[in-house]
Amino acid sequence: MNYKPTEEQQKIVEASKSCKVLKVEALAGSGKTSTLELVAEANPVPSIYLTFNKAMAVEAASKFPDHVECKTIHSMAYKVFGAEIRHKLTRPKGRYVNVAGTASEVAKYYNLKPIFDSNDEDCAFSSTFLGLLVQQTVNRFEQSGDKKLTEDHVPHKDISDKCKKFDVHAKSVRTIIFDTAKKLWNDRKDLLSPVLATHDTYLKLYQLTNPKLNYDILYLDEAQDSNQVTLDIVLKQDCRKIIVGDTYQSIYGFRGAVNALDRIEAPTLKLTTSFRFGQDLADVANSVIKKIQMKGYGKTEVLSGDKVDPTTLPEGTCLLFRSNIAMVKEAISLVSQGVNVDMPANIDNIKSAISSATALKLGDMSKVKHTSLIPFSSWQEFKDSVEDDPELKGIYELTKGSKKELDRKLKILDSNDKWSAKYSLRTAHSSKGLEWDTVMMMGDFSDELKTYEHSQQETNLLYVALTRAKKTCYINKITDMMCQEALEIERAFKKAISGETRADFMADDQALQ
Repeated sequence: MNYKPTEEQQKIVEASKSCKVLKVEALAGSGKTSTLELVAEANPVPSIYLTFNKAMAVEAASKFPDHVECKTIHSMAYKVFGAEIRHKLTRPKGRYVNVAGTASEVAKYYNLKPIFDSNDEDCAFSSTFLGLLVQQTVNRFEQSGDKKLTEDHVPHKDISDKCKKFDVHAKSVRTIIFDTAKKLWNDRKDLLSPVLATHDTYLKLYQLTNPKLNYDILYLDEAQDSNQVTLDIVLKQDCRKIIVGDTYQSIYGFRGAVNALDRIEAPTLKLTTSFRFGQDLADVANSVIKKIQMKGYGKTEVLSGDKVDPTTLPEGTCLLFRSNIAMVKEAISLVSQGVNVDMPANIDNIKSAISSATALKLGDMSKVKHTSLIPFSSWQEFKDSVEDDPELKGIYELTKGSKKELDRKLKILDSNDKWSAKYSLRTAHSSKGLEWDTVMMMGDFSDELKTYEHSQQETNLLYVALTRAKKTCYINKITDMMCQEALEIERAFKKAISGETRADFMADDQALQ
């Protein structure tokens, strides 16, 4: 390293030499990777750096000393179990085969029938919804640290909420879900079954063998987004462990991620100075996440983006959204105005969904190619299923309108040239780990303060989004509201302190007299 480590970095390096387990809370842009490099250089023993993201593992491998192997936990599991079930990780080519890969396919494969209320009038649980609950049950097991699939993995709340609205016995529904989930799990791991497996399937099979990793030090990066199956593997290793992450960048709870920093009892050191942005933006981050005191390095301009026309922003700006739907709608608007944009790679998947949904609406089944839509035999069946599946609901929202309107949207997206893009478009989730000189936080985040009071994950998304900026950040309405609220609290506190000081002075003066 060709720079002088900060005091915080020096403390972490020294602690790494003696601590059996060490936690490092590294706030956004605070030099986490460079700190781990310093730690690795100070500990020249066989080590492994584990992360969930392949790109991060590749980048780390180019920076860490040779005695540190850099891998994803999935790549380790793939060598043992993934390779032998690789034929089950993608749909078979050729004619359509039901591989129980979607909620609707699960329902059809295991012959799940709709469940009606006691009068056989209202459908409480559609076949697709039952299939989704079965999928969720197996997914929760695969992401857990548990050894066996049990009824605890069934999403009981979703079932209870439905049963309260209809005269349906919840226990019988849970039994159907659990019994079918056991079949799905067995079929996922069965090499001869046509049922698709997932990448989490072979990771789960790996975890169940209690693997032993032969290293002296294990570095776990992005620990705030670990799932329980990964955490189980890590904690069972008999070696020194350095657990690194940012509690407030935990944004994948919906995928079963847990914050390992909260789950592990160990000495904790912090990196609190961001070298990505200045104090102005650090103050905004402190207003959003009231439990931190981040320091900035230099200056970053913070502006209101509430009434700013995105097309007037400087080239290279990143527009950050809460949802894929809002991102695609904005992309269509910009490209139609002649402004090319760079979007995540999965935009082709969204375009395919629009094309397939259009074909499904017209009954042209030969052109229905998107994996989420192939199982549906009619547009009506698709419409009846969207409320029970967030992915399908998003596709439905995008495909409202006439065929002419949908064709126009596709034509616009097809005309986009990302190689001459003026702007980058990302969701807050897909922006994690990235940075841009200028960032504009878009308005599809909730404007309700109570949303963030009740959901730490939503608050964390705001924090992740605004901390992607290096030079300029256009904040959205809700972030501005949080800053104003923090300012009012600070003013009230100062006023109270001032009043108490004056009262104390007067009391002391009277006592002297």
